[in-house]
Amino acid sequence: MMKQIFNYGTETITASFPEQIQSEILDSHVHTQLENEEETVRNACNHADISLQEAVLRAKFIAIIVSDYSRPTGSQICTKIILEKLRQLGFPEERINIVIALGLHRPATQLEIDEITGGHYSPKITLENHNPDGNLIDVGNIQLNATVMAADLIILTGAVTYHPMAGFSGGYKSLLPGVAGRKSILENHRLFFLNGEKNPAIYPGSIQDNPVQNHIRSSCTKINRSIYCLNVVLGQDKYISFAAAGSVDYAWQACCRYVDSINSVHIDQKFPFVVASAGGFPSDFSFYQCMKVLTNSSIACEEKGQIVIIAQCAHGWEIDETLLKWFALSPPEVAQRLCKNFRMDGLAVYMAMRIIKTHTVYLYSSLPSEEVRKAGMIPLKDTKTLEELVIKNGNRSIVVMPHGAQTLPIVREN
Repeated sequence: MMKQIFNYGTETITASFPEQIQSEILDSHVHTQLENEEETVRNACNHADISLQEAVLRAKFIAIIVSDYSRPTGSQICTKIILEKLRQLGFPEERINIVIALGLHRPATQLEIDEITGGHYSPKITLENHNPDGNLIDVGNIQLNATVMAADLIILTGAVTYHPMAGFSGGYKSLLPGVAGRKSILENHRLFFLNGEKNPAIYPGSIQDNPVQNHIRSSCTKINRSIYCLNVVLGQDKYISFAAAGSVDYAWQACCRYVDSINSVHIDQKFPFVVASAGGFPSDFSFYQCMKVLTNSSIACEEKGQIVIIAQCAHGWEIDETLLKWFALSPPEVAQRLCKNFRMDGLAVYMAMRIIKTHTVYLYSSLPSEEVRKAGMIPLKDTKTLEELVIKNGNRSIVVMPHGAQTLPIVREN
């Protein structure tokens, strides 16, 4: 029997598949070591294309933007090193603000704040949860956090990975949607639709002509502030494997190239059966966070094929329970509703249902079975059932994606 270990929340599950079943593993093979993380980030800062020291010398106030609790970003390492450098340069801590880029997510708890920052900030440093409905200022055609815009120097941090809407995370996404106003965030995400359907230019890894990414860039490049960016890439073990710092384009594009080099996997054909794990916490924080693993796994799967998603979803759906009824509608009906009255959790329903309606999707999670069925999926609650599904697939090949939220399959053109 072939054993496969999948991350599931903060734990793991193990499934055993018969050896005669041909399986193809789609995964990054970059492994990092915990002790190398700080060295990787420091090297990036030392080889930046612009000098943090010069930017600090010209600044009276600094705003550091860090990612929230809903994804792994290595922010505790980045926060530590940035604050170390600011102290070495003699910058007063009382003139430093740390802003958590929540977008439209709920405020971070104190425990989450300590995990995000690694507890490296002192009482002299002001820390705030971004509020998309208050403390905002107009910046061109968008609204941004007023604390951030009051700074002379804005320091962006965050992890770069494939993103189903913006192509890649990181870069200017720390600003929009990270610390933007609700209206601006919704306007940006509404660009997912073109003439009432998904815009074909929007998909993981897409930058060229991607309207969501273009809107982010065109809005944020107009900001009349000094901006320094420290972006990182995490390996499958969620340790930092690469980092780049300096101007936004320099750091972000270097990380995008690295993500492409380690997380894009070419396949000759699509497969009838795909088993994909989101990769554990926090990538399977909620069903809302599962859009990456759903999207990536569907790329590797034939239409009308079978997809097994392994994601604990310990924090529930993160979608308004009234929207579960939308899964009974057709994608065009949901798209029409969203074009009239856009909402983020509604978009998550639409993105998920486009896959659920064209594939048989099994969900191995802690979500209530009845709710999973209402969403058009088949609930799995034990590995034995998963193993039986694979055996029923017969001798046809299957694809296994142990870190499906990170791994992007690319089908080679014949």
